[in-house]
Amino acid sequence: MNRPGRTIDAIARSAPWTHAPRTHVTLPVSKGDRARKDVQVGIPYGGSDLCPVRALARWREAAGITAGPVFRRIWATPRPKNPPPGWTPTHVVGWQALDPGSLARIVKTRGAAAASTPPNSAATG
Repeated sequence: MNRPGRTIDAIARSAPWTHAPRTHVTLPVSKGDRARKDVQVGIPYGGSDLCPVRALARWREAAGITAGPVFRRIWATPRPKNPPPGWTPTHVVGWQALDPGSLARIVKTRGAAAASTPPNSAATG
């Protein structure tokens, strides 16, 4: 049986690196796949900024990702003992895949926040 964390990990590790009118995600094993073969799922481009394929492309560009895992650890540099005035932390995108449990928690938290955002609020853009 395939747990959601494993599916997320599989997606994170097998994300495509193409710019076609759609992108494909390979799921190494799916729950309904009795033959235990890879399953490719096509995701077409949407017409808005909410399109998952466009969001993936924006993330890859912003993070400088050209290959490897899509979902990666991000951390801020630690604050020095005596920081200079105006010091701000530098955010670093790691090269290793984010732990599937961490990714699942992020998705659940953001999903709950999106569900609780009133439809007429500025956050819905």
